[in-house]
Amino acid sequence: TMMSNENNPRIRIESARFLWKRGDDSDRVKIFSLIDAFCISKNSNKRSAGIYLVGEFKPDKWEGVLKENLQSASMQVFNKCVEIILKYASKKTKLETLTLIEGMSRRHIACTGKILQSIDGMALETIKDYLRVARNQRMIVEVIHALRKVIEPYKSNADNLTIDEETKGIVIEWALNDLEQIYFDVFIWYKFVSNRNNKDIEEIENVFGDAMRDQLFRVCERTLDVIALCDNRRIIGAVYNDFDLRDSAQRLSLAEILESLSDNSIIPFVLPILRKDSWEYLAKTGKNKFDFNIDVKESELYFLLRSKNKWVSFCALYAWFKLYGSDHLFKNEGKFLSDLQKEPNKYHSEAVLRLLKSSGSKSEKNEEPFELLERTMSLKKTAMFMHIPAEKLMGLAEITQCRFYKSGTLISREGELSDHLYIVGKGSLKIIKTKNNVKTILSILREGETYGEIGLFSKSPRSASAIANEDCKLWVIQRSELKRFLLEMPEIAYNFLEIFSEKLRKSSDEVASLHMLCSTEKKEFL
Repeated sequence: TMMSNENNPRIRIESARFLWKRGDDSDRVKIFSLIDAFCISKNSNKRSAGIYLVGEFKPDKWEGVLKENLQSASMQVFNKCVEIILKYASKKTKLETLTLIEGMSRRHIACTGKILQSIDGMALETIKDYLRVARNQRMIVEVIHALRKVIEPYKSNADNLTIDEETKGIVIEWALNDLEQIYFDVFIWYKFVSNRNNKDIEEIENVFGDAMRDQLFRVCERTLDVIALCDNRRIIGAVYNDFDLRDSAQRLSLAEILESLSDNSIIPFVLPILRKDSWEYLAKTGKNKFDFNIDVKESELYFLLRSKNKWVSFCALYAWFKLYGSDHLFKNEGKFLSDLQKEPNKYHSEAVLRLLKSSGSKSEKNEEPFELLERTMSLKKTAMFMHIPAEKLMGLAEITQCRFYKSGTLISREGELSDHLYIVGKGSLKIIKTKNNVKTILSILREGETYGEIGLFSKSPRSASAIANEDCKLWVIQRSELKRFLLEMPEIAYNFLEIFSEKLRKSSDEVASLHMLCSTEKKEFL
């Protein structure tokens, strides 16, 4: 009876487990029928339940069933399939699964990395086997990060779980190739900037330059994963997560620590990135270390379009489009663009599609993916999002609205329901509290600062009004859209907590100061 309960998959799972333990053949036939029904269900909860039972009872060809369900539209089903395969499947199926995920979305790859971390030491041999055949850059990044997270806790134990010399050689070679690519991109970017009038490329330099710098720090973080992985003394693994690479003073402090690890061959390639942020210095360093000997006769963007770093390639599409329009690009790069269109990253492929479908007139270009890029890099300048990789922020940019307000305009009124987050893009806001018809300016919010975070979670009325202190541009995100995005990007939720705590600290300081002032005035009065 409980097996037939349609409304509660959990009850049916527990019933199936109970019947399976009894060992009755007729009951097991019913269980397999239940599994088949669950695995083809359109309900993601039932389908996940079916996948769970497949992993629990392992019927004939169970590994194939799980692999077939990897392409499910439900991330819940995908995660359960990958978890069971990586825990219990054969070595061959594990490697086939990881290779299959290489062609899937960024989100699928990121989830796979987290699953590898969660299954801890069980993942070690799978990761080492996969790294020998891995081809996808993004997948390799996630797998190496997972490998470090798996091994790090064991380094202080007696058993001292470590990687073998072959795996160490693989990850070091990958890190050097990663560094060579970013140095080459910087080398070409510097030539591009140097050969043009700054006024002509000011907009491109602001967007592409910020994107390139973000990639430099991302490569640094990936390389530090490799350094920590190979550091048996646990010096880097114990401290580098505490450093903010976007802070120049902290980068210099980290560089001093790295210098003490003279036995690591990739550290000399990281130190210049930590010590200097000049494009000229990094371009010359890259040329000297990797012996770049290129006579750039084509446009510099020709090389950046072909970067193995797909984010740089996407930004190069933006720069070329802004400079030349689609006509020039289409005539000379049509076949190359057609190949780029096959990229699994939807923003990359959509940008190419816009170019290929354009009429060729610069005045008629469709800029949707490029507008998203501009919005993303603006969001990157805020305290809330500066630590989130730009590629991940593209999804947030899609749900963000841009609004302009004249000086003195009331943006939100005290007492109104708080349903939006406001981020100051340009200009400033006055936050005003009214009590007994007396208006008090609580604060002035400037570029990069946010307003309305607490109300997003509590749905409480606004505690103060917001007024444009001058002409300003605001980024506005609706509560329901942001909530959905936070579920996919928990690291952004962590940034929210940091901002909340900082605002609470400031409020506490202000209350303490007010209390002291009142106490002093009371004493003087007495």
